[in-house]
Amino acid sequence: MKNAMKAVMVFVAALLVAAPAWADGISVRGLLDPVIVDESRPLIDLTLNIHGDETLAYGKEKATSARKRVDELSQDWGGFGGPLLMYFQLDREALDPMTRDRGVDRFESDMLLIGGLGGLIYQDFRFGGFGFGNSQDTADRTDDGFRRSADMSMGGGGIFMELNRTVTPNFGLAAGVMLGAGNIRFKASGDDLSLTPGEIGKWKADGSFFMSYPYLGFWLAPVNWMWVQLDAGYLFFDLDTSNSKWKNDHGVKMVDGDLGGGFMAGLKLNFGYNPNAK
Repeated sequence: MKNAMKAVMVFVAALLVAAPAWADGISVRGLLDPVIVDESRPLIDLTLNIHGDETLAYGKEKATSARKRVDELSQDWGGFGGPLLMYFQLDREALDPMTRDRGVDRFESDMLLIGGLGGLIYQDFRFGGFGFGNSQDTADRTDDGFRRSADMSMGGGGIFMELNRTVTPNFGLAAGVMLGAGNIRFKASGDDLSLTPGEIGKWKADGSFFMSYPYLGFWLAPVNWMWVQLDAGYLFFDLDTSNSKWKNDHGVKMVDGDLGGGFMAGLKLNFGYNPNAK
């Protein structure tokens, strides 16, 4: 741009200097005379109409409307997630053939299942997914030094649905149900399971089942981004142990009858946004 301007200035200067030599009747003074412009007839008539005030008002209106919509959604919708601890009362009598009848300590009837859950909140309705599991084992030695053992593991997962009733800004009641599928695995080893004397035999089996856990509980929110929920109910499931896989190599059943559900309680520590807590 600078080079172009310099070129124009040089050209004009040369024109002014050389004009008397090649232009008859045209003087330098004539070139420098001011140009008379008829103000009644402008060279360029350009009208630019910008509705600045109206545009600014429209933008403010849209921003206010969007902010209002976000506030309305935040009053209805929320989300959460956190750890889950479930207490389950195991029917260990059905497992005596695997433990006590073999001279092995019985499984603990009080079983803790550890997991997590997460979901969404819409007004007083909560829904999402969960999963939990744990295991326990027991072992003992016979008089002749052989080690006998038994192990079990239990796990499951699925979806949950829950209705909440807010009593105070940081306290409420809950009623819900967990629905899903579970699996139980068993393993045992010892000299009594071998067909060959003096050797260690092994046995294992597993089974899957559908489960449901209806519950009642309450929640407490010390802050609006965290709340603790305690609930209790009954875990319904039925595991069929009638087929041959539940027998060891000697043809003896390792589980006495079908396995069923029992009392269950849950402790849930949730982190997130709860529109029901203030």
